[in-house]
Amino acid sequence: MCSAPFFKYTSGDGNPPTPNLGPILKGSPITWSYVFMNPFPATLSNIVVTDNKPVGTITCPSTTLGSNVGMTCLASGTATATGLYTNTGTVTFTNSLSGLPGTYMATSSYSGVTLNIQKSTNGVAGATTALKLEQGQPVTWVYTVTNPSNVDLSSVAISDDKVGPLCMTDVSLITKIAAGASTACTAMGNAALGVYTNVLGVAVNAPLAFSVTTPNSYTGVPPQITLIKNVNGVGPASAPIQVNTGDMLTWTYVVQNLGLFDLSTVTISDSDSALTMQLGMSCGPFTLTPNEIATCTATSMAAINTFYTNTASAVASNPFDVQTSDTSHSGYSTIVNPCHTTSNGGCDIHTHCVFDPGFTSHTGPKPYYCTPCPDRGTGETFCSNVGKVCDDNDDCYPRPHVHCTAARRRGYWGEGEGEGRHLKRCRDNPCVADAYRCNRHAICVVSVGPGGEELVECVCRPPYHGPGVGEGGCV
Repeated sequence: MCSAPFFKYTSGDGNPPTPNLGPILKGSPITWSYVFMNPFPATLSNIVVTDNKPVGTITCPSTTLGSNVGMTCLASGTATATGLYTNTGTVTFTNSLSGLPGTYMATSSYSGVTLNIQKSTNGVAGATTALKLEQGQPVTWVYTVTNPSNVDLSSVAISDDKVGPLCMTDVSLITKIAAGASTACTAMGNAALGVYTNVLGVAVNAPLAFSVTTPNSYTGVPPQITLIKNVNGVGPASAPIQVNTGDMLTWTYVVQNLGLFDLSTVTISDSDSALTMQLGMSCGPFTLTPNEIATCTATSMAAINTFYTNTASAVASNPFDVQTSDTSHSGYSTIVNPCHTTSNGGCDIHTHCVFDPGFTSHTGPKPYYCTPCPDRGTGETFCSNVGKVCDDNDDCYPRPHVHCTAARRRGYWGEGEGEGRHLKRCRDNPCVADAYRCNRHAICVVSVGPGGEELVECVCRPPYHGPGVGEGGCV
């Protein structure tokens, strides 16, 4: 085999073809040239050019070549290697004069240059918005730059689009990152609310001018405390409960830490200063760990005839002095007790006030209520017949403390009692009160005491005697 000239060249990034291209940026387009000259006096046929590495399709202008004639075959691809890359081209042919085959080989190379850069946020490499940081939380970004190439890189500048130039505490401009070496630097900050993205950028000036970037993100979330306030077990989402005047009320305050860090100096207060005072004494400032729930209570007494609401507040701070708060409302209304008032307890003339002896709790029926009066055959249901003439069979459809009694100058007849010679009228009868009801054999006597005060007593009618009150009052 003759030593015929066969040459292989590599070109890219605007560099002319050369057997040893030197540094080229990884990922750049690249061209391989295979130059073959025929030094024989005979024509060469069946010419085929191949390569020992993947270079794509090698295209030649012809498969035959006349004596002392040359041609160039080409292949195109991308610089995929990091560091030194060498490949070998081979040309095969047949001598038309001798009929013998021939083979020539040639090599070329390039040095693939790149930078590996990595940025981590609080230890999470390549962090995305899935990374949650609490508002005010310290953030540490670590930037690592590695030169995996086989050539030194110089005049390297590292920066962050939000933080600014990096590695300033070491050198503002790194003079060199040697082949196979790494450098790292850090930056500090505090987590802001919302999605935060910053980009690491590295610029290289020699032996090639290029730059690379990589983003990093996190989502800043606020500290969060929740407060739910209820009264007697009824929460703020429900209508105000109904209670009776004087009922004891238990106010419950439930707080939870929904943040990522402990909440300290958790303080609960109420728009009712008396409740706030109780909370300060029994449930003073405390700490809640993430997801922890705490319950505080205070008590008060239901006011008379009112619709009452109050607002509670919970305030706390995370370890980074960022405050969080929440509010919750609750309330009650007192039931107006009709039979504890005058003028038929608020009942109209068609109803009268009735006590329900089956009443057992404030969540059941009301103990007093207005109920319709029966029709006395007149087509009307008037109950309020105070002052009307009545007889022994007329019960006056009693309002509280009203009964049909005989009118006397110094007293009133007891319930169901009286004498025909007295004109009976419906009137207030002090002795018919639930707590002071005369026996059926007694009369209610009202007199004036020594000091001008009104004296009320039940007096048994002869031949009966006794205290005159209740079922066994006259014997």
